[in-house]
Amino acid sequence: MKKYLRKRENRITVIFFLITMITAISPLISRYCINGTDLDYFLLRIESLKEGIFAGRPFIKVNTLFFGGAGYAATMFDSDILMHIPALLRVIGVDIGKSFHVYTAIIFILTYLSAFYCVWKMSLSKFAGTVAAILLTLCPYHMDDMLFRTSSEGAAFIFLPLFIYGIFNVIYEDMDKPWVFGMGLAGLILTSPSLCAFAAVAALIAMLFGIKRIIAAPRPFIKMCIVTALAALITAYQWLPMIEQLSSDTFHAADNWKDILDSSISFSATVSTKFPSLGFILPALALCRIFLSRKDYPILRFSDYMMIMAAVFAVGATDIMPWEHTAKFFGFLQYPWRLFALSSVFLAMADAVVITLFLDRINGSWREIAAETALLVITVICAQSALTHQNETSLGYYDYSDDYYSYKPFTVFESPDYLPASVTDASKLVQQSERLVYDDGSLGRFERKGAKIIATVSESHEYADVPFVYYKGYKAVLTDGGGNKEKLEITGDGENGLCRVELSGRKGELKVVYGGTLLQYVSLIISHIFIFLIFDLVYLKNKYKKKLKERAAAAGANLGRIACVLIVAASALSLSGCNVNVADLPDTAGFTDPNEVIDYLKNRNGIWDDEYEFTEENLVKVNYSKKGYDKDGESYAVIIDESSGEQMIEAVTLQEAEERTGEAASVVPNLYETLLKQEASDVLSRYRTDSLKDRIMNETDALLVLEVFPEIAKKNGIDKLAIEVGKNLLAIPEEKIEDTIDKYNCAAVLAKAAYVLEWEQSEDALKAAEKYFKDAESMEEAESEPVAARLWAAAELYRLTGSKTYRSVVDAIAMDVIPEGFAYEEPGFFGLFAYLMSPYPTNYNVCTSMMNEVFDEANELIKKPIDSEFADTRVDEKTPKRDEKTAERMHEEAFLVTMTDYVSMSVEYKRFVQNRLNFIFGANLSGTDFTEEDRALSDSPKMFIYSGLCKNASGFQQNQDSR
Repeated sequence: MKKYLRKRENRITVIFFLITMITAISPLISRYCINGTDLDYFLLRIESLKEGIFAGRPFIKVNTLFFGGAGYAATMFDSDILMHIPALLRVIGVDIGKSFHVYTAIIFILTYLSAFYCVWKMSLSKFAGTVAAILLTLCPYHMDDMLFRTSSEGAAFIFLPLFIYGIFNVIYEDMDKPWVFGMGLAGLILTSPSLCAFAAVAALIAMLFGIKRIIAAPRPFIKMCIVTALAALITAYQWLPMIEQLSSDTFHAADNWKDILDSSISFSATVSTKFPSLGFILPALALCRIFLSRKDYPILRFSDYMMIMAAVFAVGATDIMPWEHTAKFFGFLQYPWRLFALSSVFLAMADAVVITLFLDRINGSWREIAAETALLVITVICAQSALTHQNETSLGYYDYSDDYYSYKPFTVFESPDYLPASVTDASKLVQQSERLVYDDGSLGRFERKGAKIIATVSESHEYADVPFVYYKGYKAVLTDGGGNKEKLEITGDGENGLCRVELSGRKGELKVVYGGTLLQYVSLIISHIFIFLIFDLVYLKNKYKKKLKERAAAAGANLGRIACVLIVAASALSLSGCNVNVADLPDTAGFTDPNEVIDYLKNRNGIWDDEYEFTEENLVKVNYSKKGYDKDGESYAVIIDESSGEQMIEAVTLQEAEERTGEAASVVPNLYETLLKQEASDVLSRYRTDSLKDRIMNETDALLVLEVFPEIAKKNGIDKLAIEVGKNLLAIPEEKIEDTIDKYNCAAVLAKAAYVLEWEQSEDALKAAEKYFKDAESMEEAESEPVAARLWAAAELYRLTGSKTYRSVVDAIAMDVIPEGFAYEEPGFFGLFAYLMSPYPTNYNVCTSMMNEVFDEANELIKKPIDSEFADTRVDEKTPKRDEKTAERMHEEAFLVTMTDYVSMSVEYKRFVQNRLNFIFGANLSGTDFTEEDRALSDSPKMFIYSGLCKNASGFQQNQDSR
């Protein structure tokens, strides 16, 4: 190493490698796990592999940890060859977050080294290799793939440079390094088949670019075909079983093509700083190409090819591409912006070559100084851009415990593409994973041992639905009382896509396990044989360097040894029927007449015909709030001006509205105190007595006012109201509350009442709350997911009792509820708030994350002006419906900001809430008061929001007076 570092060029290379790595992995230097959009799925795969290793089946195709043990074929469809690294770290005791960070750091390092080596050998310049490695490692899409998406696709960046250099090696170097192309292709097949398909198209285009060379000397092209076949055979263990499954069943992934148009981005977003994007640095550096000529530098021909490919794939990621017509061919891509991976690699490599040639024009000793200066500038710009970009896109950090995925609800993830289409409700799989159901509906006892289910069948049944999601390859064996074993038929006809074992009246011990298929074993043998063959050929090449005939004879003998295996493989292929039938997707309908398009756009944008007649009545319309405004708030009126022939809609201040219309808005003094008194006096008669949900929400609203604004609550009789509603809830017969979520909600609100209220029935409320919670925990099914309600109940009971049993529930699920947002009627919000206010010890990470999320969401909301709600200029029969949905959302936003304002009082928060209420009360396009009888918000509890405005109004006035 010392000898290597004596040379200045090598020292520079090492220094910039270290700087780049420190920059790239700096977000990973934390005791917590960096969060990403696909992190839960990624970590779940790691944990599944770990469990498979412990069970003695490290390469099982179906990962049984998913969906509470029901299983998911993640390994079948997404290779996990590199993910065994973090899985092995988990096996030896490294915690889950650190294992993931080590894996990510390894991918960063390998990506850098791959880009450096390929461009170095391509350009014969270590400077060019360093520039390419820095540009690719720190480019926006690569950083996003690794840190924001946390996608396994990030590993493809290791192999893309090898694949591209392999193309160069075929055209310009007579393919003297066949392993480069082979390794790049095999790696892409395993890490990202979708990118591999597009990379193969790029390779074919490159062959067209170099067609003259290929015709003159076809040997390299023939070698490339052979290497391609070998790469396909070596990776057969992955893609052959996948094709077999796709041909034997239909999966939810078949629907992904429908979303491909919506997930494309605008062309201008290509160089933006937000995900997904290519960034501006890579395209900007490519401009150096205009100062160079192919006559001086022949390698520019290949650089031009790389830049053209980068541009093509970048455009392909945008909505310029006619995805509505081509989705049926490229639906497997799912998200067009994945093509930015190819664009980033092509551009990074091309930029490095171009910059090197550009600096090569500088003569003498200045060339070295210019090169090092350029390297420093590029590194600083890329590092600064990468860190800024990461800070903007970061989703924060989570603290994952090592037993995190032992909680079954956490083994569910969004968008399970490779669940069979027979699984109609993925959320039910966790509940089903705990039950073995016979044909008559009775439940059977069973136990899980690793990846195996063992059950005792003691009575006669036609079939049993076993809690495994069905994939081709499951085996069922029944051992009777005499020790005789019999294989039973197993299908995917079970309820919700589970395995159904045909018992036909048989009794005994039933074992169900994923045993794989014949084709899986054959493909694994093929892969091993050809790996051995490649090593054998390399050995023969070295042993018989000068004896071509002997080398050929030895290779032929070895090929003969494996001929029988190939025949078996071919037979298995034909017997398994591995033919993928891709259904033709219907074309998207569209306009064929240009005049139809014009008319459609006119109608959509509210453009009137030239013959439209105007009258004075439709010149200016003003919608004011029907209940008025407070004077000290900067409230809005809505102006609808049609004098120009179009509807021009604005939201202006009251003063501006009065000046333009000559009509003053009526103002009600002390409006919110008046409304609060009315709300408190009418709530019992107004809320629907037959709705348990309404009772719970009204009681929660009253209790929050009593807890947060006790003086206002007592002044307006809300404390008495809360006691009365609490008594009503406590008096509800237990048998009338059967739903799991209702039991959790009742437990939560009664525990809250026992904590907040000073009443003689506090002990009764506590006993009832604990019983409801216990009953809900023992229930097996719920119509909808009870996670948030469970959190609320556990948090309220923990605040009341201090029992660690309830805290363990909160800590286990809180970090998953927090990022879902804080809509008003989200019980998760109430639970986290109760946990935050608990007098007993709490989890610092949960509390900090909650407060950060609340403040971030509230501050993001107040940035949006009220006039953004009037961006749609259409006023028609649909306007009231649109305004109604907006009003409901504004009600939720007003609640969140009121809660935030309680923690940190702000005039901006107050005005935000006022303006949202103004919209609800009538300052909207349709002029509707949505709190009137039979309107959307007529029964919604609003006492907490009114109380916050009353509290803030007095505080605001005091501050004004003190000034």
